[in-house]
Amino acid sequence: MQTETHVRTLAKTVIWRIIATCVSVGIVYSFTGLLRQSVEISLTGAVIGMVTYYLHERFWNAIQWGRKE
Repeated sequence: MQTETHVRTLAKTVIWRIIATCVSVGIVYSFTGLLRQSVEISLTGAVIGMVTYYLHERFWNAIQWGRKE
């Protein structure tokens, strides 16, 4: 059985949040036209999203359904 280490899950989490945060800044900026507000909103979402993504990945890592040896 292969499982992910916590370090791998954390690395995936951080890389994904960097990408998603850049996208969020662009979207919020397109609606508001305010860069500072766009960054603040996106960073808040990034922190919350990072925690939930990490927990989601660890939860799925514990489930054997859909895995092959």
